[in-house]
Amino acid sequence: MSENKTGIYINGKEQALEILKLLSHDERTRILNSINLKNPSLASELRQNSMSSRDMQEYSTSDFKKIFNLVKPEILGLALKQTSMIFQKKILKMAPRSYAENAFKTLMIDIPPSKAETVTRAKKLVVSELAKISQ
Repeated sequence: MSENKTGIYINGKEQALEILKLLSHDERTRILNSINLKNPSLASELRQNSMSSRDMQEYSTSDFKKIFNLVKPEILGLALKQTSMIFQKKILKMAPRSYAENAFKTLMIDIPPSKAETVTRAKKLVVSELAKISQ
């Protein structure tokens, strides 16, 4: 799709991803299932890329127990930033003690705004691993 006068290309897929990230898990699932009927490859790509940090909190505790062997504690600590303290405690209580201590140390580190992308990448990695486990 392009604008009439300037000829600037607007990436509809990126806009769709941004919208999907704002939706609840149930709304996003419903829309992606509808897209899947017409275009399965697009739905799969959107599903992988539209996960938000809220999604991490929607996985079961049994999925998190499996992730401790797949993700370094420092990565999980970063991924838990910007989640509720209740959720952080719930996840860290399930982890082996040394793992939880290392994740907590990372969780407590102040991350400057210039490094905010690091937290986002950690969340994407954790959510991606959780998605693989739960399938």
